[in-house]
Amino acid sequence: MADDIRVQTDSRFTYSYRVVNTCGNPSEPLQLLVAVHGNKRDDKDLLKTYVEQAGNLPSGHYVLLFPLFPVGVLGDNSDKGYKYIHEKSIRYDKLLLDMIDQLSRHDLRLQKTFSTFLLHGYSGGGQFAHRFFYLHPEKIRALFVGAPGTVTFLDNNHDWWPGTRDIKDKFDTPACLNLDVMRRVPALLAVGDHDTEKMLLPRSTMERLAASYGGHDALVEAFGHHRLERMGNLHKNWKAAGMNVSLQIIPGMGHNGTGAVPYAIRFFASVI
Repeated sequence: MADDIRVQTDSRFTYSYRVVNTCGNPSEPLQLLVAVHGNKRDDKDLLKTYVEQAGNLPSGHYVLLFPLFPVGVLGDNSDKGYKYIHEKSIRYDKLLLDMIDQLSRHDLRLQKTFSTFLLHGYSGGGQFAHRFFYLHPEKIRALFVGAPGTVTFLDNNHDWWPGTRDIKDKFDTPACLNLDVMRRVPALLAVGDHDTEKMLLPRSTMERLAASYGGHDALVEAFGHHRLERMGNLHKNWKAAGMNVSLQIIPGMGHNGTGAVPYAIRFFASVI
């Protein structure tokens, strides 16, 4: 176990990890679970909750990784960069892969890095997680996306981030979306039934997209007024594309990152 380890490729970023054995056999192969914090940068609360709940994972040997993507790394006090994967010269998807490689080879002294992992993201972390999935589906063993404030649809009519039309050029990837691989990844979208605070889309997005959606009101309806509606719309979008996805609306819950952890663990336990 270790906290606040600086990333060797970019020391502005850190991560913490815990090794958890739920089977009593330390020779069992390690499985990696990555949990990405929300906008409040609650990585330590997430860590504490996961460690407390780890006994509900299937019998096995796990390493739990908790990245920290700080606010304002470019000196602009922005808290949004990691949510959209790309922020000027920073690629947050590559940062996570660097963390995993460093954890594997340096901290755990494994002979090779993890080829796949379980990915959990809630709120801002949910934004990161579903967009990371679009870029690296081959890395994801199972995906839990909780209550993101904005969503990116599988949509070849609009550019990033509302859509995915320009994903190849935007991220300099060798190919567009790998839908065949994406369809093989079990995914759960989760949101509280009380998570209904109205959220405006960014002004720049509204101005750029309103005409193509047939006006302001049509754009808002397409995305949803709040997280509950946006998760429902993302679920419909993924289902239409043939994704292996379910939607869980959590009764009695508002916007609560640690409160969603038991549902994430239950989901991961059902697919591993």
